[in-house]
Amino acid sequence: MAQDSPCAPLRRRSALLLAAALMASGTAAHGQQVRIRQLNDFPFNTLGATPVDVSLADNLCVYSTATSGRYTITARGSGSGNAFTLASGGNTLAYEVQWAAAANQSSGSVLSPGVALAATTTNRTDSTCNQAASLTATLIVVLRASAHQSARAGAYSGTLTLLVAPN
Repeated sequence: MAQDSPCAPLRRRSALLLAAALMASGTAAHGQQVRIRQLNDFPFNTLGATPVDVSLADNLCVYSTATSGRYTITARGSGSGNAFTLASGGNTLAYEVQWAAAANQSSGSVLSPGVALAATTTNRTDSTCNQAASLTATLIVVLRASAHQSARAGAYSGTLTLLVAPN
């Protein structure tokens, strides 16, 4: 079918569902708490044949009671081996995950699946993360042009799990 040809104009729709998990491990983290709030899904909607990177960013709040106020963030995708991929049947579409330890950022440190990134000091005053000033980080998800240009047409979806631990 001509629509499945990599050269034909394609329409792909993708969504990324986000989940958060909190960790406190080892004696150093005993009694410490972390919280991540304001985490939203990333709907990429329909992607056309235009060869451009597509990115979405979302501000969120990370709270930690660690003495240092620091935390680590680990991301795991729903692809094989925790890869950052969206799936449509047997087809996959890779994406990139970036983390910025400040709100309102358009780029950040590139995360690798399952590898902890030590982040900077976070919010230690608003444990409920309910105020705009509580937004302390930006999660950026990027669909690179090279990845979505070679993808087959379909509705793609996947899950990204973020694990936050006091540091």
